[in-house]
Amino acid sequence: MTFLVFLTVFVALFGPKFFGVIDLSTFGCVVGLVLILPRIRSAVIPRELTLVSFLLLLIMAHTILVIVGNGDAELYPLLRHVRATASTLLLGFVFYNLGRRKQINSRKLLDVLLLCLVTNAIVIVAQIEFPSLKPLMAETVGFDKRFVVLRGFGLTAGYDTAGYLCVFGAIIAAMCAYSWKGVRYQALVLFFLAVTVFTSRSTMALALLVAASIIVLYLANGRLSLRINATILGLSGITVAVLYIIPLLAATFSFVRDFGVDHRTNELDFVGSFAATELSKWKESMWILPDDAMTLLVGAGTSAPQSDLGYVKVVFMVGLFGFAWIMAVYLAMFLFCKRIWSQCRSARSGQDEGLKILASCACIFIVVLLAINVKNLYFLTRIYHELIVILVFFAVGLNDWSVSHRVVIPPEISSGRK
Repeated sequence: MTFLVFLTVFVALFGPKFFGVIDLSTFGCVVGLVLILPRIRSAVIPRELTLVSFLLLLIMAHTILVIVGNGDAELYPLLRHVRATASTLLLGFVFYNLGRRKQINSRKLLDVLLLCLVTNAIVIVAQIEFPSLKPLMAETVGFDKRFVVLRGFGLTAGYDTAGYLCVFGAIIAAMCAYSWKGVRYQALVLFFLAVTVFTSRSTMALALLVAASIIVLYLANGRLSLRINATILGLSGITVAVLYIIPLLAATFSFVRDFGVDHRTNELDFVGSFAATELSKWKESMWILPDDAMTLLVGAGTSAPQSDLGYVKVVFMVGLFGFAWIMAVYLAMFLFCKRIWSQCRSARSGQDEGLKILASCACIFIVVLLAINVKNLYFLTRIYHELIVILVFFAVGLNDWSVSHRVVIPPEISSGRK
């Protein structure tokens, strides 16, 4: 069963894309449906999945109306919303029932997710070490940007996309290391964060923030091995910041150069391997909104001109109305997992620790998604949406199993009275 789950997750996250339209990541959902569900008795559709699917169908209907009403509309917005709806229905159904029937426990699922994410990180390292791999892999994963010596895109279509997945992997590994003893989790935290150095500036900045949070958590509440890990992480972070992050910040922010930092003195020309766009230029060229009120409200069914910002792209595609439905999807999933996390905190000892990690990671990833969309479009985007759906609905299913099997201890017994 664990191998089938790994196969389903890996294909759902990293299934290749051909000709810009044929997306085999959806095939991973079908793999799960065909190979896993027959092993599960009395599969059901939860009300949480029904709600999220209904919201996604509303987004699809809105997108169709925009395309029909606009002669210049593109099929791309509709295709991505169809894919997101299909993957949510199939993956949500499969992983909810996996959790509900407890066909695989929470720790094994977390290990499967880490194995998928570390594979992407290893490929990034391989692309740095063997640059000839990049053109061979670019078409398969849909990468269409320029190749840079000290940057890798892994199994994804972009440098940022690959780097944020490393940050997500570091968060999962850090939470597993905090809850369970295991050197491999602590080593994975260091590995994931180190690999972000070879992806993009924004992922490095996020990695530093995550590293600082991990250090504070480990030093304040962790056991001795975690405190040692936090010390190593802190020293490594300072070294990387001095050699690479600060020069990159100097190339990005003019006020950093006012402190005398020269971004042109890096011997490895590390800064030259990254974009050197000033923040002011980025703000001027990226924050573009539709000129007319109708397009602003309902969208034009097209990608935003000259902008990579996720929020801007969504507005041009489906307007503020469509954006509201998309936010409702993620808010619903966030609230599902927040409720589970609260129940885990208030439950008696013996509650599945992995369930709390799953719910926590899902909430954190949704919040991070809101932040990274200022850099690119990640709402309903392949890999990220599928990863969150897997976490959310496996947690919902596992929580339903826990509730149905929970033993309630009478107050007089729990307090020692007969």
